[in-house]
Amino acid sequence: MRFWRYSCGAMLLCWMVQFGYASSISVDPLEVDLSESTRYQDIQVHNVGNDIAYVAVDVARIDHPGEPNQTAVELNDNPYQIGLIVTPSKLVIPVGQTRIIRALYVGKPQNQDVIYRIKVTPVTGQLVALYSGNKALNAGVHVVIAYGIVVYARPVQLEPKVTVLRQGTDLTLTNSGNTSVLIGMCKQCPAGASSCKPLPDLVKRLFPGNQVQVTLPLAAPLKCEEEVLQNQFVPFNID
Repeated sequence: MRFWRYSCGAMLLCWMVQFGYASSISVDPLEVDLSESTRYQDIQVHNVGNDIAYVAVDVARIDHPGEPNQTAVELNDNPYQIGLIVTPSKLVIPVGQTRIIRALYVGKPQNQDVIYRIKVTPVTGQLVALYSGNKALNAGVHVVIAYGIVVYARPVQLEPKVTVLRQGTDLTLTNSGNTSVLIGMCKQCPAGASSCKPLPDLVKRLFPGNQVQVTLPLAAPLKCEEEVLQNQFVPFNID
């Protein structure tokens, strides 16, 4: 899904040059689950560069996640309007050290997931020289890599429900439940085959109300896993 590919992991905010790039920070974790019983989580930001890291932190609520009309609502001046407080908004991290960002859910539990994005961005990047042949040019670009952390504010009762409609090699997956589901680890096992064929392209994040259509390489049964909460996998088959 578009939002999933964009938000989870590192996001390149400036030009990349073919001679490489450097990031001054790393972030862990990149996914956060919050709920009525677990209202906050700490996020570690490590300075892995050679200089002091100056870091800006922004938060937005993602409306209509995974849909064509997906939008990011940024209201940093009043976090109660979006239901999530992320503090501090700026970090100064010495070389080799770690600082903590705290994500605190202050909204009321909803009937389905509320999705947020926390963006952690170094204020400046490393200057990378440009080359023409064997000569360095008097120019360069600042390369800045931001990290997007996805926050799932879960409803009180989790009710995942993925329905499947299949016609030959055409597959339609619909999340009619109230919480996000990650479909992954899919493989097809043709009758009589000695091994199964993994389907890495079938890793799909389905937010509530999302639907995705997939064309399979074979008209054979599938074995998959679905993940609702992190590291909690449930196997299911598609005939």
